[in-house]
Amino acid sequence: MKSKFKNPYVYGQAILLVILAIFFLSSCLQRSIHSHASFESVESAVLAAVDQTRYPKQDNLKIRRLFSIDPSLAENIALYRVSNGMEGSEMILVEFDPAYKEQIEQAMINRKASQKSIYEGYAPDQASLMDGAVIDFQDNFGLYYAGENPGKVDQAFLKAIKGN
Repeated sequence: MKSKFKNPYVYGQAILLVILAIFFLSSCLQRSIHSHASFESVESAVLAAVDQTRYPKQDNLKIRRLFSIDPSLAENIALYRVSNGMEGSEMILVEFDPAYKEQIEQAMINRKASQKSIYEGYAPDQASLMDGAVIDFQDNFGLYYAGENPGKVDQAFLKAIKGN
């Protein structure tokens, strides 16, 4: 039986085209959100999702010390951390120029790993808190949250930066 196609590579080309189309569509659908929301509105929405009495706002010196981030890299940045040093619950919200995204995001990843490493030795409950910690970086906003209900906090963050 003869093939309909004279070129035996037609099937391979068709499969490659389908794979490229799937790749292109998935990359288009997973783009970062570039938000035009104000930092204050995002901060307010995220704080509404946590027990604000547990998370007093910290100063830039604490941001520099705990996260090794120069606050001047961010357009806006706010750190909220429990007062008890034996607990890992903390949240940092940052609005940044996309040029600094990798640097700031890496600082959050390093903080999470460092905290997990510290707590594994003596506070397994806090180490598991670090396992559930959220690091969500979009085009110009980022969130790092370690605490109760990380999914709820992340959803509040995403909703706020989308302007919903």
